[in-house]
Amino acid sequence: KGARVISYHKTYSYFAERFGFDIAGELEEKPGIEPPAKHLEALQDLVKRENVRVILNDIFYPTRAADYVASKTGAKVCVVPIDVGGVAGTDSYVKMIDYILDKMVAAVK
Repeated sequence: KGARVISYHKTYSYFAERFGFDIAGELEEKPGIEPPAKHLEALQDLVKRENVRVILNDIFYPTRAADYVASKTGAKVCVVPIDVGGVAGTDSYVKMIDYILDKMVAAVK
């Protein structure tokens, strides 16, 4: 609760509100366009300044940008599904939510 995270896309706004964390920024500056180097540099500063420890990356988006920012800042990349059944063990909505939260908690420990 209260953690600041980066997400690849604006997918997690309702999820963040429900579970009490804040989206500090998105890797995808413009929908459908790979993040430019200048934006990734700005995100690195944001991650360091605001102690962001988690980068949420939807399972179907490439992880190149998330991995790059993580390598420069120490944040952890959590590749997570946004659909029930997106990964093994998420065959219900509750299991999918538990999966995402478990990945996030493990990343901040």
